[in-house]
Amino acid sequence: MFWPMFKANPTFEEILAVSSRLRPRDKLEIYPLMTVETPEQIAKDHFNDGSRPQVDWAVCLPSGPVVILGATENFPGNWQVYMFATEKYKLVIGHVTRFIKNEMIPALLDLKANYVDCLSISGDKKAANWLKSLGAKKEAALREYGKNKETYNIYVWRPKYV
Repeated sequence: MFWPMFKANPTFEEILAVSSRLRPRDKLEIYPLMTVETPEQIAKDHFNDGSRPQVDWAVCLPSGPVVILGATENFPGNWQVYMFATEKYKLVIGHVTRFIKNEMIPALLDLKANYVDCLSISGDKKAANWLKSLGAKKEAALREYGKNKETYNIYVWRPKYV
């Protein structure tokens, strides 16, 4: 039995290792929100270079990183979370779920977050159910939000929900 390692502040190379092997589901969700659809651009967009408030982790197996998750502060009190993964995410999803519920969301609230949101492409029932199991509430649908007119849903954590 193994335990995945949650490594804070992943390197660009660790993020690129995951973004280069994205699950097809993640490509469907992430690429419509990007101008340049490459693994390198995903890594650039999510690398914590210190220019903005951000918390992030690589979830690693002995073979390397398989999940990247984190949050960026858009402006004081308003954070947006993200997660993307390789197909090996199935090996760690239980650990990731517990980490988000017990560590990540409480840490954001400790940072005085009053609004934490996550975008999820509409129609992905598995993702919707998982976000709800993490304590998020669906707050809105953004119709034709993606560059190919994809609809996204906003799921939100607020201190009163947690």
